[in-house]
Amino acid sequence: MYSRFIEIIYLIMIISISLQFPPIANAKAGEEKGELENIAIEIDSEASPPLRHEVTTKFSWGAKLNFEERIRDNRDLDDGEDDRDLRTGGSLSIAALMLSDSRVFEPRFEFFGEVRIQREVRFDEGEGKTKDETELDFRKGYVTWRGFLHPKLRLQVGRQRFKDFREWVFDETLDAVRLFYENNRLELQFSYSSNILDPEDAEDRIKNLILYGVYDIWEKDKAVAYLINRRGDHSENDPTGLNLSFIGVSWKGKSIKRQKYWLEAAIVRGDEAGKNVSGFAFDVGWTSRFKHRFKPAVTIGYAFGSGDSNPDDNRDRSFRQTGLQDNSSKLRGVIKVEQYGELFEPELSNLVVGTLAFGIRPLKKASIDLIYHHFQQVWALQERENELRDVGIKPDPNGESRDLGDEIDLVFGWKVTTDLKVEALAAFFLPGSAFPGADNAFLAKIKIRYLL
Repeated sequence: MYSRFIEIIYLIMIISISLQFPPIANAKAGEEKGELENIAIEIDSEASPPLRHEVTTKFSWGAKLNFEERIRDNRDLDDGEDDRDLRTGGSLSIAALMLSDSRVFEPRFEFFGEVRIQREVRFDEGEGKTKDETELDFRKGYVTWRGFLHPKLRLQVGRQRFKDFREWVFDETLDAVRLFYENNRLELQFSYSSNILDPEDAEDRIKNLILYGVYDIWEKDKAVAYLINRRGDHSENDPTGLNLSFIGVSWKGKSIKRQKYWLEAAIVRGDEAGKNVSGFAFDVGWTSRFKHRFKPAVTIGYAFGSGDSNPDDNRDRSFRQTGLQDNSSKLRGVIKVEQYGELFEPELSNLVVGTLAFGIRPLKKASIDLIYHHFQQVWALQERENELRDVGIKPDPNGESRDLGDEIDLVFGWKVTTDLKVEALAAFFLPGSAFPGADNAFLAKIKIRYLL
């Protein structure tokens, strides 16, 4: 009931503002159109529909259709048990941006909102059940105040997306109060956030304080430093509470011709589940593209997340990511890939991931990537303490071997037209000696996006 009330308030706010501040017909169309376009650029078109339809110089909207078919088989690594999962889904997302007219209302505000209706049909072969679900999501809805107290400050309040370059730190939509400072090559963000639309979920009751800074070292190189504190209340689902702080830096660059490189490094300190937490992690990689009509590219990556060699003491030395991450980015292709495997897709905790990838561009706007990952635990522990964090398979390792296995992904992406994009992939997980007698797992997916 409370979450519905908040959602209704958001929608009423956006509608009432639209009625209160209509655009002025005799405004300077050229100047204001540029203003609208500049703001629209800041909206991530991979997450929200591009605002392609300009109704007036102060109001634009956009929409996109998504279709996805997915099959996932043998997550239990046992051919003798049927656990095939078939999913077919589609969604329609609609987004709109409106500017208040500064000559009518000072200071100037911007209002952005996005809703999505989606349907998913799921067949679980193991259970012999079919589920058909349709839901309406209030994806985003926030107000931006440019020039808040100072020309270089921007205040953003409401449901909004948090995203970093490689989504190693966060890729999440949160209800937040967020302050931006922008000065030439430096951008600073400070925010307080949570998720008030789903208060029944323990994860969504976590409060986040985020300080995030980006500095443009060169034209195509960016350095990042951040401090994140995540604090959870005592509850039935989480009786011990949560208080973790993440301190990290990252570097992303393309200044060297036909080269792309990155570095992620972070430490975590605090308390979780009654234990003192102290862990660290890093992820480093390099992509080289060669001069050829197909633009072949080779990527090498290595990621490490610390583990805990002694789970019986009061100190947990395992790294864990923020819980807001998505771990997806582009190599040299036209679409994103899961950095640690499309199927296994783990959180970087008590884990070493080695990556080798080869990609080509058979067409200017089409790419094929063949990606290999090797997974290994830092510590193989007793079975009761040997669970993997947030992985795409069901069994736990046996606690005797560190070798978790390998994954091979084949990923295809094609921007057929400006409006139409197609993605397809196949992934195979080959279990290592940590899963004795286990069988291979398989994932296949096709996704079609069309902009309206």
